[in-house]
Amino acid sequence: MLNIYKTEGGQVVRQEQLTPGCWVDVVEPTPQEVEYLTGELELDQGFVRSSLDEEESSRIEAEDNGQVLVIVDLPVAQRQEEESLRRIDRTVGAIEPATVAITSALAGVILLSVMLPLMGLLSTIG
Repeated sequence: MLNIYKTEGGQVVRQEQLTPGCWVDVVEPTPQEVEYLTGELELDQGFVRSSLDEEESSRIEAEDNGQVLVIVDLPVAQRQEEESLRRIDRTVGAIEPATVAITSALAGVILLSVMLPLMGLLSTIG
């Protein structure tokens, strides 16, 4: 996703077009957006490549040509993933004892349904 912003009158305003002094905010760019950044906007390819690296640390880097790279690494997805795993663990922990009890009861019923006729057959033989 690619958005253009500019500070005007002390407020951040979203722009539709590139204007002097604006900045381009890029999150999970598509291949077409990467091509636009490096081709049309002539952004430093090293900036674009490093920003796509998931292991890249937060930092600010400036080039002599006036381009500035700002990488902000926020572990938002990680926290959501961990919370989802905790919810799954709680749900499984609540359901598992009932599942074991029901499975055990079904196994017992199946064994009895097989064993009782066999016991009756054996008693008539012996």
